[in-house]
Amino acid sequence: MEEQQDNKNFEELTKHEKKHLKKEQREEEQKQHEEKKSKKELKSKTTKYVITAAVILLIVFGGYYFIIKPITSFKPYYSGFYHWHANFEASICGEPAQVRCGAGMCGPMNMHHHNDNIIHIEGNTIAKQQDLQLGNFFHGLGLDFSNQSLLGKKNGDLCPNGKLGTVNMYVNGQQNYEFDKYMLKRCDSSNIKEDCEKIDLRFE
Repeated sequence: MEEQQDNKNFEELTKHEKKHLKKEQREEEQKQHEEKKSKKELKSKTTKYVITAAVILLIVFGGYYFIIKPITSFKPYYSGFYHWHANFEASICGEPAQVRCGAGMCGPMNMHHHNDNIIHIEGNTIAKQQDLQLGNFFHGLGLDFSNQSLLGKKNGDLCPNGKLGTVNMYVNGQQNYEFDKYMLKRCDSSNIKEDCEKIDLRFE
């Protein structure tokens, strides 16, 4: 009934008044549309800023915990100049293997030899204990050594006597099964041959 009354009232309006009323309605609808659009844009911008801020925070905190903190809290295994030694021998099927090179120093500075069957461990800082692994010495020379192979010979290869060979390792006369993972010990004695450890590698 109320709607019928509104329609009746509208019909009683003059042509000019109807036109003016319709204009006001259109302006009100336009205003509501603009407000709705503005709110939507504001929400979109707010979401964008929040996501951007979150990404920046993740980058900052991630950089701190994964880059800056590890660097600042890093403590090397050994600090200061060191010059240690170890003796080594290698043999293939009972014959001495000559681990030699044409230069005066064979291998990188931190772990090398001078064609003297002595491992020279030399430098200023040892970052981690694993840097002292025996395998690093041979890998630095470009030679293979592990529990499976030694200087080109692999477990199961035949020796001249027809026997199947395997890699064995002895430290100071005692068999050792750490092979390339063995950690070389500190020895700064000047009497290298007598005081420093003796490593014997055999394919036999």
